[in-house]
Amino acid sequence: MFRRLVACVVLLAALVSGCGGDGDEPPARPDPLRDALAYLPEEALAVGVVSTQLERGETGALAARLGRIPATELVLGQVTRLAAEAGLDLDSLRDQAGNPVVVALPDLTDLTVTRTPLAAWMVADETALAKRLEAAVDRQRLDPAGTHRGASLYRAEDGAPAYARAGAVLLVGKDADTLRLALDRKAERRGMTPRALEERLEGTPVRAPVRLSVSAPVALAGPDFAELRKVPWIAALERMTIAVAADTRSMTIATAFDTSESDLVAADLPVAGGVEAPPIPEYGALRAGLREPAATMLFAERVWRALDPEAARAFDAAQEPLRQAGVDLDLDLLGNLAGPALLATDLEDSRLRVGLRDPEGFADALSRGRFLLGPVFAAIGLPGLEFTVAPDGAGQVSANAVLLARAAVVDGQLVVSTREPDLQRVARSPQIGAGDDAEGALVVRMRSERLRATAARLVGLSERAGFALDGVGDGTLVVRAEPEGVQATLRLDVG
Repeated sequence: MFRRLVACVVLLAALVSGCGGDGDEPPARPDPLRDALAYLPEEALAVGVVSTQLERGETGALAARLGRIPATELVLGQVTRLAAEAGLDLDSLRDQAGNPVVVALPDLTDLTVTRTPLAAWMVADETALAKRLEAAVDRQRLDPAGTHRGASLYRAEDGAPAYARAGAVLLVGKDADTLRLALDRKAERRGMTPRALEERLEGTPVRAPVRLSVSAPVALAGPDFAELRKVPWIAALERMTIAVAADTRSMTIATAFDTSESDLVAADLPVAGGVEAPPIPEYGALRAGLREPAATMLFAERVWRALDPEAARAFDAAQEPLRQAGVDLDLDLLGNLAGPALLATDLEDSRLRVGLRDPEGFADALSRGRFLLGPVFAAIGLPGLEFTVAPDGAGQVSANAVLLARAAVVDGQLVVSTREPDLQRVARSPQIGAGDDAEGALVVRMRSERLRATAARLVGLSERAGFALDGVGDGTLVVRAEPEGVQATLRLDVG
């Protein structure tokens, strides 16, 4: 299976992203990474590198973890079928593994031919690659598309990817024109270099089998993102990196958002800064703790206003009756959320409690504004919600006369539950420390098997409907923020 996975990684990279001298001196020893990178544009929106040494080291560990997840086989089968339709037999490439695959992704604001997706891979056996491509031509799975810069080009039918063979390098791109531009880039020495790649991937583990870097200024260029760029943290983003790795028990996906060149302050961050972790509920299929929820709520509101100014204006207009009643949503309600916020859910039954700065002030503001919240709900895309008061004094949120949740201020906390009628019990439910491996303002711990079973029931499927994810065990997500950057790490037990 590992050998088959090697070939599929190559094609996946291509689908996601969409040579000797004449002198007397002996030719330079090939550098598989340098030679492959030379075809990629240095100004690309994103660039990634995928190891194909799936039977050794950390890459072998990742292959082993993926091999324990049935979904991997399903994906491999689909990719194999798509590759065959595109004229390439993946099984024929299984002995070519060893060197890294490099991928460049397009500029989202300028999808022209000069920025089409591109993947490059120096195979282990140049002669075998040539024979395989010619065999595909003989079987009428590929059509020759001429030559360019000494490379042979091939075209598949029905808009499938085009291929080029430049010595031992296999190129995959949107069409033949894309590959000609890549070959020109290599010949004119305008392509990416290993040094440029490492600058883009700075901060990711060098040995991680999968590494990707996205340029934030390129991704957010253009008029469509003009308002979003006014959010200080968004404006400060330089790049996002992703690294996927594994050990003998788990897989890790580490994401980092670089703002190291900025002058951001704590109030600009999407979650509260620092390494101090919040507590989490002791029970629940998914248990989350957020140290300072007000910071995250206010940041989310800024982003929402930038993405949908029209809805934000409607939201502000809907708040006017609340203001006349002496209630300010940002100050009296959102700003009152001191934290920590603790959520426990199995999707069917959810319980939330949030520490308050001024519990009496929060309860009073909620009481004075409860009859005026309907237009506010509608303005944020939740029409039909109603807020009423139950005989026991708890607030109730309903939709079409169906009770969704109950809420009350209990023991200095805002307590919300979708099923448990006793909010006192929810307020006093036990909590535990997030764990020694958690450093950051947001911690989420998941019991995957229970979540999958509940999700299947909610959509009317058998609990075995999630068989494709068998092997995926419990997981932990930790988010840590500083003015220099935000790191989010997801660790999943597999096996």
